[in-house]
Amino acid sequence: MARIHPLLVGGLFLSAVSMGCSVPYYPAAPGQISRYAVSSSGKSSGLSVEVTSVKSGDITLRETTPHSTLKTELLCNAAGISSVRGGILLGNPTVTSQFKTGPIQGVLLPAGPWRVGLRWRYSYAVRSQSQSGNVSVGLKATVTVTSVVVGEKRVSTPAGSFESEEVKSTELFSGTEQAAGQAVPFRETVLVTSYYSERVGLVEQISRLQGPVPAVTTTLVAFQP
Repeated sequence: MARIHPLLVGGLFLSAVSMGCSVPYYPAAPGQISRYAVSSSGKSSGLSVEVTSVKSGDITLRETTPHSTLKTELLCNAAGISSVRGGILLGNPTVTSQFKTGPIQGVLLPAGPWRVGLRWRYSYAVRSQSQSGNVSVGLKATVTVTSVVVGEKRVSTPAGSFESEEVKSTELFSGTEQAAGQAVPFRETVLVTSYYSERVGLVEQISRLQGPVPAVTTTLVAFQP
């Protein structure tokens, strides 16, 4: 059973603006929907990220793929997006999964202004439990992400052409996976290049595990504000 990444390898759903939180590169309004194509090794699937509610410092998102739905709650403040509450995987008849995160050190996404050379870092602990038939897999891990704005670039997507900030991130995952009564340690590094456009959010992202593993490209195909 594949591990379920609570931040979906790079934080696709980290798009938020609410009272007390101003993140111009990550807008959020009730009913807003961003649709993406996720491709790797010649195969592609769809991904939809919908903002279901926006309250004071609190954003609820529903992220849907052809096989599952992930519901997640984000918290934010004047510094930016400050925390993510555990989500639950819904609507998959063969797999159930939920996760919880510990306190986040740092800011997931800064409020801005963004400029070349801007750096930020955050880390947190995560626990998840997945069940598929008679197979149960538990995960305990620490996630550390370091990001820097490296430049500006116009990115063309099926949803349009966008002036974007280019962000390079290194995501380190380390912990243990519990299955069949055995705890297996793991350590993985994901290199991510993301492009964010003001008032739209994420328009393209390329994620790659270190080693001979095909990259995963996520591209915006439609945006409904």
